[in-house]
Amino acid sequence: MVPIHFTTSTSAPALVQAGSWTELWGYAATDAKDASYYLKVWWQGNSNVKPVIGTTSPNVTFAVIAGNPSCVFAVPIILQGPMWYAVTLNPADTDTTVLATGGDVVTLFVG
Repeated sequence: MVPIHFTTSTSAPALVQAGSWTELWGYAATDAKDASYYLKVWWQGNSNVKPVIGTTSPNVTFAVIAGNPSCVFAVPIILQGPMWYAVTLNPADTDTTVLATGGDVVTLFVG
């Protein structure tokens, strides 16, 4: 298992490639702003086209909820191709809303 560590910001949500990892074992996150935000994860699959935030539906969306911001799986989520992630304010697949307050620390556990 490899940790991928990043900090949320108030700039436009960015789609970031998490290397060539295909297994998601969970995440740990802080919630400094005391309101939910959403961690969205895409797998590229067999395509050479990277997903587009707000256009391509994420494979999975996690709510990072105040007081319970972590989730670790007994069995990983495994899909094909490189994994991508982004953070948005709202849960809708089409959402590209920036966070009002950044600075939360998120760690993805990948393998």
